[in-house]
Amino acid sequence: MTQPGAQAADSAPGWVTWTIDDGFAARLARVQLRLEGIVLVIPASMLLLAGLVVGLVLQAWFVTVLAVLASALLVPLFVLRQRSRARRTHPVGTVLRSCVTIDELVLEGPRGTSRVGHRLVRSVRRWGDMVVVRFANGVHEVIPVELLGEDGAALLARRAGHKPHKPRKPRQPRQPTDGAGRSEGPGLPG
Repeated sequence: MTQPGAQAADSAPGWVTWTIDDGFAARLARVQLRLEGIVLVIPASMLLLAGLVVGLVLQAWFVTVLAVLASALLVPLFVLRQRSRARRTHPVGTVLRSCVTIDELVLEGPRGTSRVGHRLVRSVRRWGDMVVVRFANGVHEVIPVELLGEDGAALLARRAGHKPHKPRKPRQPRQPTDGAGRSEGPGLPG
């Protein structure tokens, strides 16, 4: 079995192989919370506000307390759900491979291979030992730094959102106006 961060002996140059470790699910859940945190804040705030209003109108303090408790439980429940999902989709010991070429990002796992051209990558951010890649359709992919390698992460960040260079037309110099009360240059008397 390949050790985390070690390159497999049978892999071609440029490929990085990484094995999912025990802490991956927790790290992935933390990054997902950072990405989707605003999605949790809105329902928690609405729940809290509704509980306060109903509690004040009915003069029932227990409704307000229940609303506070329910809104406080949203974040831990979200983190537990994300960890459970990560353990299901990325079991410990699963071997992943990646290759960052000059044109595309290639990811291989037990569910198949994905190839994404750099022109579809909008941003690359590093959060601790994870790299968050945002694509043109708004989808985020969270990838361990070890899977991309330092060189691959840097290349992907440089090429993010890269558009082919279009040659510019040379600027035409301004033509002086004739007699409309304007002068040819700034500050010159007319």
